Amino acid sequence: TSELSGGELQRLALASALRREPKLLLADEVTSMLDPEEQVRITNRLDALSETAVVRTTHRNDAAATDRRIVLTSAYSKPVVAPDGATELRTIRSSVNESRLLRLRDVGFTHNPTQPWAHEVLAGVNLSVHRYEMLMIEGRNGSGKTTLARILAGLAKPSAGKIEEAKGVKRALAHQHVRLQLLRPTVSGELHSLAGVRTDGNEPSTE
Repeated sequence: TSELSGGELQRLALASALRREPKLLLADEVTSMLDPEEQVRITNRLDALSETAVVRTTHRNDAAATDRRIVLTSAYSKPVVAPDGATELRTIRSSVNESRLLRLRDVGFTHNPTQPWAHEVLAGVNLSVHRYEMLMIEGRNGSGKTTLARILAGLAKPSAGKIEEAKGVKRALAHQHVRLQLLRPTVSGELHSLAGVRTDGNEPSTE
């Protein structure tokens, strides 16, 4: 993977998340490093998932098909979250069971909450994610999209509020920054990769 381009790594990160066959996929800016043609292909691939609920984050005014779109608008440090169903771009698939996978109630998140430099990035988030739906979370840089994706994926604990989760929900996160993704088959392999040590017998690239 050390020889792959940014776009190739981003596609690999998404593939590694899909390989787990999750019920809920958090796709954090997964087309940010792709050319326009590849962006369309990946967007169509996500839209074709029939057994997985998808939550996408984007900083673009993305016209991709989606069941619901939620916009994070940052007023200094407090984003405002549009309520569920604020913008309906298409009808939620009527042939599926719309049972809830996750529900966030008044969720907030503050970096370094006990320090003088504490920074609130999310406040008062009320959001539900249902089976099989496509949900788009849109907002400018710094509006809290990645933080919200990490909370939904279970990788970050909210500073306020609570999360209700259905039983047996398998979640996967495809990172925007693909170097954060686990791509090696073992922990040892990941650590060697982070340290720039190759385990295939070849010398590390100096390019």
